[in-house]
Amino acid sequence: MPPGADLVYFDASIFIAWFNDEPGRADTIEEILTASFEGKLRVTTSVVSLTEVAYFRTGASGLDQEQLDQQINALLLNDRLIGLIPFDERIALRARQLVRARSGGRQGLTVLDAIHLASADVAASDFFATYDRDFAQASDEVSMRIGEPTPEISG
Repeated sequence: MPPGADLVYFDASIFIAWFNDEPGRADTIEEILTASFEGKLRVTTSVVSLTEVAYFRTGASGLDQEQLDQQINALLLNDRLIGLIPFDERIALRARQLVRARSGGRQGLTVLDAIHLASADVAASDFFATYDRDFAQASDEVSMRIGEPTPEISG
């Protein structure tokens, strides 16, 4: 992740990695969220992440649905940490362009992936953080950098 990125977009894969406490990933995500809380940068995601981040490993180990939802909402609805980007007509039209642009390849973007990328693009994000390799194929369609988050972003 480039140093000096002021607006960082988190794909749903980032939240899932954090909730799953994935080794080598969760600590980096925690540093970035702390930097966001301290006002050093801004983390955003699409409102569709509220739907896409539905399950994680912790949920399989005894949390009921209400507890699972409380944990997801505590993070994603905390506007001190995460700025939610609403899904609107402008993002929908940009997502359609991205789906069409990538459909000629062997594997195009899914609709949800296109919505995430369009949300970040419309919001003028500096960096699109993801653990999903499918986004690399779309890097020439947007002006922001796309890749895995690294600790440097937290300053």
